[in-house]
Amino acid sequence: MAQLTLVALWCGCSIAYAGETLNVVGPVRALANKSKTIALDQGIKKALVLRFDEKTAFVNAAGTKDILPGENVSVDYQRDGDDLVATRITKMIPNLPEGVQDVPLQEMEALLERPNPEVMIIDARPASKYASGHLPYAVSIPLPVLEQQGSTLLPARKEVQLVFYCGGVSCGLSHKSAQIARSLGYPNVRVFTAGEPGWKKAEHYTIPSAAFISEGNAVLIDLREAKAAAAGHLPGAVNIPLAQLEQWENRFPSTKAAQLVFYGTGEKDVAAAVSTARDWGYSNVTGFPGGIEEWRRAGFQLQGGSTADRIVYRKKLGPNELGPNDFLKGLPEGTILVDVRTPEEFKKERLPNAINIPTEQMAKRFAELPKGKPVLFYCNTGTRAEMAFDVVQGKEYAVKFLNANVEFKEDGSYKVSE
Repeated sequence: MAQLTLVALWCGCSIAYAGETLNVVGPVRALANKSKTIALDQGIKKALVLRFDEKTAFVNAAGTKDILPGENVSVDYQRDGDDLVATRITKMIPNLPEGVQDVPLQEMEALLERPNPEVMIIDARPASKYASGHLPYAVSIPLPVLEQQGSTLLPARKEVQLVFYCGGVSCGLSHKSAQIARSLGYPNVRVFTAGEPGWKKAEHYTIPSAAFISEGNAVLIDLREAKAAAAGHLPGAVNIPLAQLEQWENRFPSTKAAQLVFYGTGEKDVAAAVSTARDWGYSNVTGFPGGIEEWRRAGFQLQGGSTADRIVYRKKLGPNELGPNDFLKGLPEGTILVDVRTPEEFKKERLPNAINIPTEQMAKRFAELPKGKPVLFYCNTGTRAEMAFDVVQGKEYAVKFLNANVEFKEDGSYKVSE
């Protein structure tokens, strides 16, 4: 019998024997198709990064294009040197609880045409997800809150139909919430299993909360005519009447991941603007159809006078993120740049004086990082840099990651941008 090598995984979740096939289950934190890596959440401040290749089998998905961040997957993997290589990735699709039925998309569209006192639409995702974009007329009751407060958050009349949704077909939050509602005596409980991703895939938009908009972490566009906008608009908005929107395409943020929020005089104008922005390639386009009336109902004040005449997008960064502006201003003296891309990418092009520790090897090689010196992880888009940061988060290293696009040019120069 071949000798087995005992290796303790840094995540603390299992023991890996070289040559053995192991399994890990968890929500997807990030996917990087260029480097063929996938990161799974493994508890607070923990992530497991695995590599996949052309031999990796997929179940319940044609490939990574059918797997979204937040969705739960089961991954069979083996150790190959410093890498953990996925042999099979299964998109987990939970079964509906007994007595709970799915709501097809067409029926959900009908339910959301107008408010209905006999139906309560419940978003079971974390409150922050609801705030950045939720389905029309939905209320936020995250699963942990429902577990703690139960029926105090649900209608007094048990006959009201409850429809739960969350982050898609592999997200179990809505299923667990529905099961709790059934146990509390609600007979008419259903789940919109397609969830928020399915709603957007059907070319509908989600709605951010007024509180989220007030934080200023999105591009806010007022679609009304200039006179109406000057009489009172949402603070921070740029006025672009719908008829002029096409002319502004090149003045929108270069980063297609920027969240856009459109509001105007009605739902049709908002829907048209959302469709236009999606055609431009923006992936996070939302609408605020309630406009200034909804803003006032939420307790916020309007701003009078002319709106800003240009779009300025500055994503609010977390304490461990570095944006392009701060990077270009200069790094602290002694900062160690770590390129977390593949060795092949690093050999072809890199930032001056950078060292290479690929994301998928970080769990094995993080001890190579110097303690007592600032360290900055980077890649081409920030995705793999964040994945690598998740590996070392909580350890005794002064690490940040560059949340920006890094574009290398043929003459050896580079460009860092949003």
